[in-house]
Amino acid sequence: MVQSFSVVFLYWFYVFMKSASEN
Repeated sequence: MVQSFSVVFLYWFYVFMKSASEN
């Protein structure tokens, strides 16, 4: 359960960084 949360957090972090680099 905790591990799944970590994966989701890392995924959103990746999306955030990707969108930040595009702008």
